[in-house]
Amino acid sequence: IQLTAENFAEKRSLLKLSQAVLDDIQTALAYGCEVSVPAAETILNDWQGTGYIVRNSKTGAAAYLISGGLAGGFGGGATATTNISGSLPRSTWGKIIIIVLLLAVVIVLAA
Repeated sequence: IQLTAENFAEKRSLLKLSQAVLDDIQTALAYGCEVSVPAAETILNDWQGTGYIVRNSKTGAAAYLISGGLAGGFGGGATATTNISGSLPRSTWGKIIIIVLLLAVVIVLAA
């Protein structure tokens, strides 16, 4: 969902997110940023949270944020030998993360 200060009140009821994420979104919108966020939190094994993008439309600067305590690609009881997908090896997740980050940079630069 694409959020702006102008449409937040209208779209707020669509969001099933933690209060902390909603507070962060409202703060970003108050500073004139735009926010791209899914309608609901993601649950993946023992991790629950939200990934969202806060973008300054004037400068193009953006922050790619992850809530829910995900740290270094692992959450909760996961260890370096346990991956959060349960099906993909860690090296594959690292490649996926790099590709996603590179695509995000390209999208921001192209905007």
